[in-house]
Amino acid sequence: MTEEPEFAMEGVRSAPTVVVFKGTNLLERIAGLKPKKLYAEAIQKAL
Repeated sequence: MTEEPEFAMEGVRSAPTVVVFKGTNLLERIAGLKPKKLYAEAIQKAL
């Protein structure tokens, strides 16, 4: 059970799930185990 119920409302259904927000805007949702490069690219887009 998540301590942040609003994340559950954002469609987090798979573990692990990484959700990238900028402010209150959802930029990317990555579900499942992915290569490190994919996570790094998602973060770079948010900066």
